[in-house]
Amino acid sequence: NNIKEYNDRQNIVLFVGRINKIKGIDILINAFSKIIKESPDWNLHIVGPIEDMQYYDELKKSVDKKGINDKVKFLGSVDQKKLFDEYNNASIFCLPSRNESFGIALIEALAFGLPSITSTAVCKDDFEKYGVLFFKINDDNELASLISKLIKDEKLRNSLSKKALLIREKL
Repeated sequence: NNIKEYNDRQNIVLFVGRINKIKGIDILINAFSKIIKESPDWNLHIVGPIEDMQYYDELKKSVDKKGINDKVKFLGSVDQKKLFDEYNNASIFCLPSRNESFGIALIEALAFGLPSITSTAVCKDDFEKYGVLFFKINDDNELASLISKLIKDEKLRNSLSKKALLIREKL
């Protein structure tokens, strides 16, 4: 399928995964809320099935309390075409897991050329060569600074995008 050139993408940080506390979406929302004032033209898209309704409600309340409702979209479960569109339109992918056996969404994001950030719950050795940036589990400040760094540095995003696409040789 066609992958958009990096400069044709939108100002979107993307998460794909189950809506479950183990996936660390609250960490991502906290981090995103810290950088949105300096980067008001960016949005956060959260894609995936709601597995834990109570956690989902907490996330929605947190977004509301932080006043970033207009910046954060919960898209729920989507079909494959919509999922591919999300990967293709985003500029940054983030998987902030507290525990991760094997980040399929991370591999998909890399295959779409997305500069990606994940927690140290994901095996560094497997993904460092694809330009993935890592932050300490639960550290929303470190995550915020990595997102901010990627937002501000288009050249870095482009070079990480090229590295990410190398994963296609393994697929």
